[in-house]
Amino acid sequence: MLRRTILCSYSALLGQATRVLLGSKGGTPKRKKNPLQLRRKTYGIHFKERYLKLEEWYYCPLCAEPKKQGEWCRREDCRQIKP
Repeated sequence: MLRRTILCSYSALLGQATRVLLGSKGGTPKRKKNPLQLRRKTYGIHFKERYLKLEEWYYCPLCAEPKKQGEWCRREDCRQIKP
């Protein structure tokens, strides 16, 4: 009994470190995610607050829509004038 616990603890000390370093040993491959699932994380308010707040934007003087510099609005008269 004592011999088995010593062997188990010794193999656990040696084997545990190598198991972590080896990583996955095969099996079922991870399935490819749906593009909608990949895009979903960009829809939330946390992503928008963190990443999209940094870009400068302003309200269009004609249609009062928020827009970035160099973007044109959906309205035809805004696209022609390009405020």
